[in-house]
Amino acid sequence: MRNKLVRGSAVAAGLGLAATALAVSPAQAATVTQVRAADLVTSLNDVRSAGHYDFLAEGVHVKTDNASSQAKVALYFPVTGALPTTGNVEWYGTSPAPGAQLVFDADNITGNGNDYNVLVGESVYGDNWWLTSSSSATAKAADPSGAENGGNGSEWFGTLAQWKAALPAATVKAGGFSLGSGIQGEGVVRAVNLGDTSYVFTSAAKTKVSVTANAKRPTVKTGNNVVIKGTATPAGAGAKVTLELKKNGTWKVVQAKDLAASGSFKLKDTAGKVGKAKYRVTVSETNSTAAATSNKVKVLVVKK
Repeated sequence: MRNKLVRGSAVAAGLGLAATALAVSPAQAATVTQVRAADLVTSLNDVRSAGHYDFLAEGVHVKTDNASSQAKVALYFPVTGALPTTGNVEWYGTSPAPGAQLVFDADNITGNGNDYNVLVGESVYGDNWWLTSSSSATAKAADPSGAENGGNGSEWFGTLAQWKAALPAATVKAGGFSLGSGIQGEGVVRAVNLGDTSYVFTSAAKTKVSVTANAKRPTVKTGNNVVIKGTATPAGAGAKVTLELKKNGTWKVVQAKDLAASGSFKLKDTAGKVGKAKYRVTVSETNSTAAATSNKVKVLVVKK
């Protein structure tokens, strides 16, 4: 896939497309989660012979060649938690825009026939999301529209807030979008917004993290605390920081904790046998930052 370091709206303009934002800007979302090609749920994706997609630095370029049944691009990414009460797609391109998708378990009980259900949100239906015919009987029975069956994609429809109220135990398994089938179009999906989270598509590599570590005291008596302090920059949301000690040629974990939002850390070990102890600090990969390892820190352990 090609990578273009341009904004989704700029791509759309270059293709001669109208820039139409169908959702709030990702910058306004409470949480921004990056979605890369490697994150896609391949078992759910449906990209047919007349459909194409291409991850960009800021968005995913989507195109269907014609209006045949093979003209479809549907991509999905992992989502967890309860049904959101709002959702939409940020799209720069032709009309109609792709529909947003939510794959959910109707009752959060695995293996009882209610595991796979799909809600579709299309701008033509306003705030109403319609349930696909392949969804479970349990999901269909919760239909917020009641006896009203027309003009909303399927006979089972309602706002996300209504679906959430009707299926309070439902849990989301994936989110996504679909252009087609049977629709010829082209544009850039910048993000799919679900509740307070904006799932932003990107081909950009995760940000490199620099980790510096040092010993509070270079010499420690046996049985006393070895304190390793330092900073990881930048600090990715949800990152874990781990202190490791080299034993018999292998790095062993001695302490792990959440990395502070500031990136600073202070980790401890109990000084063991007399001699030179070698430590390092590792920081876990996050949605936006790469995994990283600090410099090696040597501490001399002496008799108490």
